[in-house]
Amino acid sequence: MRNGKARLSRLLFAALALGAAAAPLAAQRADRRTGSATAQSATAWTPFIAGSVALAALPEPFASNCLDDDGGGGAGVQASIGVRSAGGWDFQARYTGMREVQVLEPDCAAAPRAEPDGVHRHRTYEDELWGDGIRTLDVQAGFTPPPLPFLRIAAGAGVEADRGLPFLLGSAGLRLGSRVQFVAGADVLLFRTPYVILEEEWQDFRIVRSSQVGEGETWRRGWVFHLGAELPIRLR
Repeated sequence: MRNGKARLSRLLFAALALGAAAAPLAAQRADRRTGSATAQSATAWTPFIAGSVALAALPEPFASNCLDDDGGGGAGVQASIGVRSAGGWDFQARYTGMREVQVLEPDCAAAPRAEPDGVHRHRTYEDELWGDGIRTLDVQAGFTPPPLPFLRIAAGAGVEADRGLPFLLGSAGLRLGSRVQFVAGADVLLFRTPYVILEEEWQDFRIVRSSQVGEGETWRRGWVFHLGAELPIRLR
């Protein structure tokens, strides 16, 4: 079920990206039919592509290690396509691929989990949610305040492609340059993540009985920091 949602999400985001790229060209053709100036329509909305390298702080269960319950670090790339207006607005569809990175491999065998004798409950995640990174597709709307032409703030939503989980995002960054613009920024991603509650009975520091006694959803927060370049697409 979750894989089917992921495939559908990929198709939807691909359609949105193509629509974003085609919008300025459609506007130009409409202007030609009405006799308006082509040069003026070309500057109203400008399509662009962008690419970045990125570092991330990924939460469980998207990344984890036995020494840190909050998750782990990641590294990867971002790619996006969109349109930007002369008034400061932009709309884009973006792909982000991050892999978990560990500078030193933790020795998990040195500190196995152990509980005192008795019945204990703890919250964890379904097996298929655990992994070593994320691949996300999102759409977002951004704005550059006229008094601060180098600043960009944005908000949007997307889906984690491998797990089919939706998320919300907020972003702030800098954009510098004229034709080729250098971009840097930080995104916060809020994943709506299902969890389960397990009840375990421990005897002599080992589990003798385990069962699921509850479930729910929680928001897991991740951070992505990116640095790259943005290039306008010339349609004529």
